[in-house]
Amino acid sequence: MRAVLSLLLSLLLLLVMAPAGMAEPDDNGSASLKAWTADVSPDLVEELRLAGLGVTAQEVIDEETIRVEVIATGKQVAEFRDEAQFTRTRGQQRVDRTPDVATGDNVFRAYDGTDGLEAEMVAIANANPDLVKLVDIGDTVEGRDIWAL
Repeated sequence: MRAVLSLLLSLLLLLVMAPAGMAEPDDNGSASLKAWTADVSPDLVEELRLAGLGVTAQEVIDEETIRVEVIATGKQVAEFRDEAQFTRTRGQQRVDRTPDVATGDNVFRAYDGTDGLEAEMVAIANANPDLVKLVDIGDTVEGRDIWAL
């Protein structure tokens, strides 16, 4: 009888605890970085950047509204809750990630290769030998040089 009672209590405990374990945690105080989306004013975009939130994408909705995607902690996002309604970005909800060379947003370049950052650093060092020095400061786990200017 005790074994049956113990089994029933265990099952009841699992049923009660399962929804809590599967629920999404409250991200307002989270310290881990996540992607968030919000519709904000143009002025708030600059405030977000100055506060250290990584604005990774922007899409102009109208003259007064810009949809942004930011990479930030829940705590950072909570600081702007009076000015914008942030929601977690999921799957295909992402904002257009068209590169904007002028601001540097969404611009990705490979490290190696003819158009890569490594080639650019070598070119800068060669063009400005009186100002900069290219120094090999180590190797990556893949065996590539890590350069510093």
